[in-house]
Amino acid sequence: MITWAFIFEAPQTDPKTDRMDIARDGVRSIVVAVPEQAAVVQAALDLVAEGAQFIELCGGFEPVWAGRVVEATQGRVPVGTVGYATAAGCRSPHRRRGAIIARSTAEARPCCNC
Repeated sequence: MITWAFIFEAPQTDPKTDRMDIARDGVRSIVVAVPEQAAVVQAALDLVAEGAQFIELCGGFEPVWAGRVVEATQGRVPVGTVGYATAAGCRSPHRRRGAIIARSTAEARPCCNC
């Protein structure tokens, strides 16, 4: 079975209980809410311990968190970030926040050239 996870931020949530776990046709999707961005690291470690093979972070996370998750998990799983774009061009929050693609904080780079 392929197991992947998506983590998003929502105030006053508990990642142990505020989550969905859906398994169908050999794919397990785990969606987890964290109360603040700093909580993403522990949530990711817990998900890897549960068998997550890759993790996707919501586009609302500041860029540094993808690198911190990679470092905390010691690169055992790929970590992706969601970006936002419109037909009129790239006008997403990453323009302000600088969304990244990273294998570590040292390698963080913008996700596009806008």
